[in-house]
Parts: sequence; C-alpha cells; structure tokens
Amino acid sequence: MKRRDAIKNATLLLGYTMAVGTSAAIMNGCKAEPKIDYTPEFLSINQLKNVMHFAERILPQTDTPGAIAAGVHTFIDQTRSRFWEKEDQDKMIAGLNAFSESVTKENGKDFYQLDPADQDKIVGTLAQEEGNETLFRVMRELTVSGFFTSELGQTEVLNYNPVPGPYQGCVAYVAGTPMDTTMREGWN
Repeated sequence: MKRRDAIKNATLLLGYTMAVGTSAAIMNGCKAEPKIDYTPEFLSINQLKNVMHFAERILPQTDTPGAIAAGVHTFIDQTRSRFWEKEDQDKMIAGLNAFSESVTKENGKDFYQLDPADQDKIVGTLAQEEGNETLFRVMRELTVSGFFTSELGQTEVLNYNPVPGPYQGCVAYVAGTPMDTTMREGWN
C-alpha cells in the first residue's frame, strides 16, 4: 500500500465530515423507525427495497439487530425527502437507477431479489470504488447514521444510559467493561 493511500484510509477511518443533509436530519430529530407498512416519501417502492437490502448488507443482523430491523430505510427515505437539496436528491435517484439497471442486467433480478451472498459480492465490489460521492459511501453514511440514531441502535448496540448516575471522579476501571457513569459490578 502506498503512503498516500494509507493516509487517505486512516483519515476515512478516523472520521470524515457528514453530509450536510444527514447532519440536518439528525439535528432535527429524524431517526430510523421500523415500520412494516411504510410508504416512501422520496423513493419508489423498488428503490426503497434496494436501499433496505443494501443497508442490511452494510449492517447485517447478527447477535444484534440489523439495518432492516432498525428501520434504516425509513431514515434514508425521509432524510432524502426532507433535508437534501434537489441536486443531491437527483444524484441519489440517478445513482440508484443506474445501480438497479446494472444489477438487473448482470443477474436477471433486481438487487433486493438476490440472495444475501450475491448481495454481499455486489456491495463488496462497490466498496472498492474510490471517490467521495460513490453510492457505497453515501449508503454507508446514511446507514450508520440511521442505525445509531434508531432506538434499537441506541439501546441494543450502544451503551445507552438515558439518566446517568452520580458523578464518580475516582473509579477503578475493570478491563472489558464499557466506560460510562453508572455503577458497575467490580468497580470501587
């Protein structure tokens, strides 16, 4: 790996600026909500299904809930509908349409109709593309933002503490326990 590539990858891992529309959505209280009978505001039904399964490939269900269970697709649809500029909305639609056409041409089925192993291969290939505006990067940002602002993401994956306990300035740390302000077994 070249030094320049290593620096670029480290920068991406350590943090990158979130798109303005996504930041606005989070600041305005937009969060993922799982809904079975959700009617999209911005995307078509097929685009929503593709987005739903694409997000699930980024954050699949394991011993914790995945993107679908957290309702990330509703977050993505509402974020795009309510907070993104028309130009960015048009780019998303064009990208999703090109993605759908490409997948259908290669596989004879749309992305959401493929089995998870084939979906993983496609998402893995997209992850290798470079650039700030790639479909994978946009979907990753929206998926992660939507998941960790959802109730499931907050309560079942993060160490959510709605009402922190009292301040404890001198607390012994026990290896393997998450750091928070509540009393934990084994702490002095």
